Amino acid sequence: MENDKSGPANLASTTAPESEGLVFLTLGDGDFSFSLDFAKWLATNKTFGDQNGSLQLIATVIDSLEEIKQKYKNASFLLKKLEKFCELSRLTATTCFNVNAVDAYDQNANALKGFGGADRVIFNHPHLGTESATLHFHFLCHLFHTVKETWMKSGGLFHLTLAAGQYSRWKCEQAAERHGMVVLDRCDFQPPHVSEPYYHFRRHQSGKSFANRTAGKSETITYARRYDREKLCASSWQPCWYDESIKKIERTEMKCPHCDKMFLEERSVKNHVMAKHPHDKKRRRDGAVFSCLQCEPCRIFENQRALDDHTQAKHQAVHLDLLPDWSNITKDTSTCDTQTSCEICDMVLDPKLDSSAHHIQVFTPVNLAQAIRLAERFKCVYCCKSFQEQRALRQHENFCRD
Repeated sequence: MENDKSGPANLASTTAPESEGLVFLTLGDGDFSFSLDFAKWLATNKTFGDQNGSLQLIATVIDSLEEIKQKYKNASFLLKKLEKFCELSRLTATTCFNVNAVDAYDQNANALKGFGGADRVIFNHPHLGTESATLHFHFLCHLFHTVKETWMKSGGLFHLTLAAGQYSRWKCEQAAERHGMVVLDRCDFQPPHVSEPYYHFRRHQSGKSFANRTAGKSETITYARRYDREKLCASSWQPCWYDESIKKIERTEMKCPHCDKMFLEERSVKNHVMAKHPHDKKRRRDGAVFSCLQCEPCRIFENQRALDDHTQAKHQAVHLDLLPDWSNITKDTSTCDTQTSCEICDMVLDPKLDSSAHHIQVFTPVNLAQAIRLAERFKCVYCCKSFQEQRALRQHENFCRD
C-alpha cells in the first residue's frame, strides 16, 4: 500500500486501473488522518456504502515516508489503520509520497492523468510555511491550473479548505478565475463525521496542533471548471461528507468605516484601511489632529503615540527606506524587456536560474529544519534576536535600541 522511493512517487505503479466508480484524491494530507476518517465515512455512508468495490481513494503527501514519520509520531499507526480498514471494507486505497500538488509536469501528475483523474479532489489548509499573501496567490494559481489540467477529471469537483481570511488575503477568487475555475459553494469546514475520529488540525512543520487558530474558523470552497458548471447538479456541490445537522458557525462580517466593503477579520479591515484610506482615519472629537509634517502628502494619525511611532520608524530610524507591505510601490520597468514571467501565475522569473525547476521549488512548504536555518540567517545587531527575512530584521531594528 505504501509507496516511497528516493525520487518522486510513481502513481502509475501504485494506483488501481481506471475504475468505473468514483475516485477521490486527497492532496497534502499530512499524517493521512483526514484520509483515514474519510475512508471510514465512505464505507459507512448509505450513499457510498454499497459501492465499496468500486470506490477508490488516493491519499497523497509532498513528503517522503521517512519525513512523515519524523514530523508526526502517529503516522505509522495511522497508515496501518488505513490499510487494515480498507482491507476489511473492500475500499481500494493508495497512499503516495513525494507528490507535489502544484507540479503538473512531474511523472506523478502524468501518471494520474493517464488514468483519467479524480471525481473529487480535496485539499485542506494548504500553507507554504510563510505568511506571504502574494506568494500564496501565486501558489493558488499553480494549484488551480494543476487541478484543472491534471488532478480532476471532466465533470469533477475540487474542495479547497482555507482558514478564515485567507480567501480574501490570498486573492483566491482571482486565482481561480484566471484558470477557468468557478465557485459553486462555500460552507463551514467539517471533517468527516465518524466514530473515533483521528483527524485534527496540525502545522505541517512540526505536527503541533494549531486548532485554536483555525478550528471553527475555516471554510470549504467547492470549485468546478467553468464549462462544467451547467452539467453539475446543485445538490452535489457541497462536500459529500458535509452534515447539515451540525450547527453552522455564525460569521460576523465587519464593515470598513470609510466604504461599504465587508471583511471577516479585524486585521483585514485594518490592512484595507491602511491601503485604501490612509488619510481618512478618525479625528478626535475635540478637534485635535496628529499630523506628520515631514511626510508628503501630510499623514494623519489617531493619537500622539501613533505619530511618535511613525516618526521613529520612518524619520529617525536606522532603515529609512523600509516600506510597508500594503504600500503601492512603483515597479521598475526599465528591465521589463529582459524579464520573463510565469505563464501560470505571472511571477517574474530569475533569468540566472533554471526557471521551471526553481520556480516550482518556491511553492514547496518550508519544513522545520529549513525554518530553523532560515531563522538564523538574520540577527539583530542590538539584541541578537533572529528573523527569517531581512525585511523583518530591518523593521525590528528600527525600534530596537538595546
